[in-house]
Amino acid sequence: MTISEYDYLLTIDYLKRTLDKGKRYLAYGDWITLCTLEDLKSLPTFRTNYDATEYCFENTTDRDFVVQLSVEWIYKAMLEGIKDPTILVRKGNLINVEMTAFYYADKVENELTKIEKKEISNEKNNPKEKTLEHVGHFEKENPVSQQKDKQNKSLSDQKKNRKPERKRRRFRL
Repeated sequence: MTISEYDYLLTIDYLKRTLDKGKRYLAYGDWITLCTLEDLKSLPTFRTNYDATEYCFENTTDRDFVVQLSVEWIYKAMLEGIKDPTILVRKGNLINVEMTAFYYADKVENELTKIEKKEISNEKNNPKEKTLEHVGHFEKENPVSQQKDKQNKSLSDQKKNRKPERKRRRFRL
């Protein structure tokens, strides 16, 4: 999906309103070369991934292909594009929103893997010392509760050591 550079901020505003309505997915056809704001407003939006996938499946033909996009990822990518214009996929005054969202998702994934690797290396280099927080909370035991525990233990030991009694049975004739 390609939009004009002049519709960039209006598109962000529309995507925000779409998310506020609870619509999370957007479907568009690959035959749309330049998506104006009016075209964007006419595209179907969906609350669930299943509904969007079903719509795309039912409307795809042998010549036309319908694609679903996450409105949230597009919105986040376009906001990030304001802060960091290097992630925007441009061709003149046109911006490919779909590819920008993919590059943004790739950037986020790379940052997360860097953070995970850093945490793993920190854990290997600096193992956590065991403290009271890791071991657990200790309380002073009450002498009365200690006495009851001993009694319960001795009763359970007696039951274990007791021989089973034989029951006398009467036979009926």
